[in-house]
Amino acid sequence: MKTIKYLGLLSMLLICSNIYAKLPPSSTKLYQKVAKGCKTVDITKWSHPNKELLEKNQFKVQQIQLCNKDTYPIFIGVTQYDLTYPPNVAYAKRFFTDLAQTNDKSSYAFVDSVSQKIFYVNVKRNPFKVTYEHANYE
Repeated sequence: MKTIKYLGLLSMLLICSNIYAKLPPSSTKLYQKVAKGCKTVDITKWSHPNKELLEKNQFKVQQIQLCNKDTYPIFIGVTQYDLTYPPNVAYAKRFFTDLAQTNDKSSYAFVDSVSQKIFYVNVKRNPFKVTYEHANYE
């Protein structure tokens, strides 16, 4: 009975998180300065190593956009963790590095639509190095 109660609470939490999820507005730095000519990808038909990695890390994908002549993806969805909270920063760094590897060692943006944080992930190819910064929706 306890399990059913907890599953009910978890379902309610997921429903609430989707209610409060908000896509980044066009007035953000992401769309004003970084990403141009974005096209939304049909995620039901999307097949890419990134998909498996996002699912493995329990990222609920809401939308994927390809920008800058299809060279700069934006992954928009809901994360299970606050990636800016100090105990989670090491996890975030590993996750962003793994995602950069499966993204052909290219830069990208990662958006948590519930916390309304945009992570700008910058990738240097040789030697391979991943850095990131984040900002709230402005």
